[in-house]
Amino acid sequence: MAMSIPRWWSGGPVPVTLARAREFVRPGPEVSASRDEWISYYEYCARVFSAVSRIDVKHKFEATAEAGIAQDWAEKLRDNREQVEPVAYYIP
Repeated sequence: MAMSIPRWWSGGPVPVTLARAREFVRPGPEVSASRDEWISYYEYCARVFSAVSRIDVKHKFEATAEAGIAQDWAEKLRDNREQVEPVAYYIP
């Protein structure tokens, strides 16, 4: 069985600026998406922002922070440490 690609997954090249990276990872999963999809989304965001932090030198620290926040949310959801509803989840 083939796995479908989420609507938030972009097949394009990673952006070169922080502003474009924020656009690149939006709109994100539907509020009704599974916890696993949200975890995948945050891991994807962390990879995108981490790559941008190495490219956009003027925004290196902000991109690094975005990567860390996204990774933290992935871990919180995976470890079941976050008990808020998806409408309150972090959106880059």
